[in-house]
Amino acid sequence: MEIRSPQEIAEKVVELCLEKGVSVNRMLSDCNLNKSVVDNLKRGSRASVPIMAALAGYFGVSIDSLMLKGQKETGAPSRDQVLPYTAHAVREDHQELTEDEEELIQMFRKLPPREQVRLLGRVEAMLERYR
Repeated sequence: MEIRSPQEIAEKVVELCLEKGVSVNRMLSDCNLNKSVVDNLKRGSRASVPIMAALAGYFGVSIDSLMLKGQKETGAPSRDQVLPYTAHAVREDHQELTEDEEELIQMFRKLPPREQVRLLGRVEAMLERYR
């Protein structure tokens, strides 16, 4: 599969906003994202993984469906369910991350962005088996 350009991702985000009946500014505000995120994509800047996760969660689609051409839109965790991409994060049950969880985050951060997106897509597919 081919990766969408930042401009194509911006087009996809605008399309999803139209489908959801919400303005781009409203969506960015709801996601607590900077108002320039979509404009930056239109100018060719790549979005970080946390931004892509926030967008995917808002629209209920996978990060892959935003990033990859021809990718089937599958459900994604809501943005409230997406773990923060920071060390020493707190899980939903208000416990600190385990050593294994911390190690997983550190390994994830060492991957190039393209591989991070692929890994998140694979994890989402794996989680579908347990729903």
